[in-house]
Amino acid sequence: VGDELELTILRAGEQLSVKYTLALKDHLVPMLHGVDCVPSYFIVGGLVFMPLSQPFLEMVFGGGKRSRQSQIPVPVLQALNADKTERGQQKVLLVQVLAHEINHGYRYGCVPCETFNEQPIHNLKALADMVDTCTDRYLNFGLEGSRLITLDRLEAEKEGPNILRVHAISGDRSADLGPPMARPQ
Repeated sequence: VGDELELTILRAGEQLSVKYTLALKDHLVPMLHGVDCVPSYFIVGGLVFMPLSQPFLEMVFGGGKRSRQSQIPVPVLQALNADKTERGQQKVLLVQVLAHEINHGYRYGCVPCETFNEQPIHNLKALADMVDTCTDRYLNFGLEGSRLITLDRLEAEKEGPNILRVHAISGDRSADLGPPMARPQ
């Protein structure tokens, strides 16, 4: 990265000498665990969100000869070839629903989450911050394909610790997201 190459190219039958500076490609979907991504999660009301990454896809759908890549949803596949349009941008997925009566009937997995309360989601930290500071009665998660998950905010806050305990999960978010933000009074 940063090195300059001198190339000879052929244009209209003439040889031209051009210089090209090598730059890091900023993929929307990180490729290498520990290099451009680390495991990260956020849980609210039993909904488990993670940023899309190549290591995540390999874990869920396999790799090599036993790959189930044909089962990867099309919107997720489309993101694999995309580049970031803004710094810090991530494709956020709803990866699992931890069963509980407050989320009964929702059975999604590996679905892009595009909005929260009609606001676009920039990355997983932004989603966590929006949920933490939400004062609306309902938490509305807009999924790909115009699907919507709606949870009662107060029920999600009350039952969140119970859901985590039942599923033996120590916290509602990974350390990289930082502590929950204070809700405005």
